Amino acid sequence: MLRSVIENYLISSKEIQLFAPFNLLLVRQGYYDIHLIHGPLEFGKDFIAKRKSGKKEIQYIFQLKAGSIDLSRFNSEVKPQLLEALTNNLAHPNFNKKRTIQVVFVLFGNIKNQASISFQQFNEYVKNTLKSSAIIIWDINKLTQDFQTVGIEAFFNFHKNPLLVSSFYNEYAKVKNQELLSTFDIYEYTNRWLVLDMENNINQFQIIFETYLFSTMLVDQNLYYEALLYVAHLHRIILKTNHHEKIVKIITNYLEFLTTSFYLTNKSYFREPDTLIFNSGLFDIFHYPRKCLQFIEILSLSILLSTKDDSNIIKAFLILLEEKGTYRILSDNYAITIILIYLVLKKINKLILFKKYITNTAVWLCDRYENFGLSQIGATFQDELEQLTSEVIEGLSYQKNVCSFAASIILDLVSKLKDDQMLSNIINDFQSVGLILEYYHFENEKDIFNYENSIIQTECDYKKIFESNNSQYIGFRYQYDPINISTDEAILLMFCLRDRYFPEIIFKIK
Repeated sequence: MLRSVIENYLISSKEIQLFAPFNLLLVRQGYYDIHLIHGPLEFGKDFIAKRKSGKKEIQYIFQLKAGSIDLSRFNSEVKPQLLEALTNNLAHPNFNKKRTIQVVFVLFGNIKNQASISFQQFNEYVKNTLKSSAIIIWDINKLTQDFQTVGIEAFFNFHKNPLLVSSFYNEYAKVKNQELLSTFDIYEYTNRWLVLDMENNINQFQIIFETYLFSTMLVDQNLYYEALLYVAHLHRIILKTNHHEKIVKIITNYLEFLTTSFYLTNKSYFREPDTLIFNSGLFDIFHYPRKCLQFIEILSLSILLSTKDDSNIIKAFLILLEEKGTYRILSDNYAITIILIYLVLKKINKLILFKKYITNTAVWLCDRYENFGLSQIGATFQDELEQLTSEVIEGLSYQKNVCSFAASIILDLVSKLKDDQMLSNIINDFQSVGLILEYYHFENEKDIFNYENSIIQTECDYKKIFESNNSQYIGFRYQYDPINISTDEAILLMFCLRDRYFPEIIFKIK
């Protein structure tokens, strides 16, 4: 079974979905000085790396290709790149053209017969005319075997823990069977990575492989939100262990690929406001806001984490912002959504739209808290549905909830708009329904990575909001704000953990 799992992943993946696992495979095989060159100026080199052969150091060039290679693709795409890899010494400062050069063609799919014959003829030209070493082929069979023996089986054998094996296959089955996975399900699974020693490249390989395997499977199912959660949780693990800048760069590129792919796959939804229909049957009324909230989070991540402005994605974000489901948060799990929307509107200089959005959100919140309130952080989708319908359907035993993390977030953000009348109106509305503000803070920086270390505070004097420039409870949070993470890292932690909130960091975003 393991072999088929690996082979299916390798064959179905795009190149960018293979870069990080392949990087760690090279490490596991004894290569060093590894660099990803892939891009418009790669000169036929996706990766470069060195390795000793006896006492001799070899400079390797790896050209990666996903999918099958037929004769047409070989002649138009593969052969020119391999030829450039052999003849062009431009690459990277660490590329040593004085060493023996060995080019490796890495194929994650299949090479068809005619292309195989043409490749053999090309290799004769390489040896006889260019006087270079013949190009080595790593095909799908070799790669599957290497991923299995050098990677995953080495991990299981190293730990000798049957629970690691069973949990991996259980997670694989959940993803394959399209079970509804929440961020908390993914959090629980990825927490097993925290106990692994990240100095050990066996452990590194396993968590990178699992992340890319599951995210690739989810993308194939158009479940981009869950795919992004796996990658964000991987980022959380790497950030906590303070490791591997190169891997973080590859992961960041992958995040950008996922958000862009999400837009391209789903852009038909973003034609005009009030046209978002998901055809979820009887419960579409609940799936609609859930999808709206998840979609706008993905677009927000794309805008906030990208190094370039994409007008199409910004336009899609603004269209989605007008959907009613975007302000109908289903629980405190989506309090973070409000922050992401604020940060995007601030970045694109459209905070005037935030006033309309936050007013609608506050009205929705007050309507809910006049009755049973919303579920708190950690609620499942089923919990959210039962809490929302318990006021009208007999037999549901959900009790009234008077605490709200989302309300605390709303007041924080409205205070930044410097509109005292608006702030006063929302405070009065919250007080009129007996809503108690709830927030979370952390005793020290190492506590920001785990739910277990969150401290919940549910006492706040509304009058304190007008004192100084920040409320007493905002100021209290500031003193625990970690200073050693970037804004991008703060955004990803908020996205994947749902109760993270770093006002000192995020309010500095330009």
